[in-house]
Amino acid sequence: MKRAQKIVIMIAVLLAPVLVFLFLKQFGKNQFELPIFYPNGNPVAACNAATQPHTLSADFISSNNIKLPALFYFPGLKKIKYYSDLDNVLEKYKKITVVGVYEVDSMANGDGASGLNLTTKSYMWLINCEVVLGEDQWLGKAIYNKYVLVDNLRQIRGYFDCNKLSEIERLDAELDILMNY
Repeated sequence: MKRAQKIVIMIAVLLAPVLVFLFLKQFGKNQFELPIFYPNGNPVAACNAATQPHTLSADFISSNNIKLPALFYFPGLKKIKYYSDLDNVLEKYKKITVVGVYEVDSMANGDGASGLNLTTKSYMWLINCEVVLGEDQWLGKAIYNKYVLVDNLRQIRGYFDCNKLSEIERLDAELDILMNY
């Protein structure tokens, strides 16, 4: 083989991995990256949040002694159909703080439920301005059986409707990514 041919083959062999890397960097998608919700701030206009991107307020987290990462849930009036599957997923991730959020009458002391017992006004502020369950409007009523995943940086990383088995499986996968990568 001629020397020129050997040089061309050697350059092609050395250049191929670089081209593959550049192609994947440009067009590939990282499957181990969780979305960050609301990078342009809270979309609920009534909240007047100036944080870019939207994060849960440090005052809310510290005043309620919440360790992050956390999974906020708004329990429903009926039991979740796949409760045992959800319980198994949550048992695997002991470092995730699971915070139940309950709405209580402003005159009551709470119903003894473990978690955050909030007055109606505080509860509505939480679902609209902190965890943004309304997404584009101010919600006027409670949201039930919703789960909101928040990372160490107080960013919302996912919403889950745990009445569906597929959502519980997605929660399992996203918790695995959040805790291990």
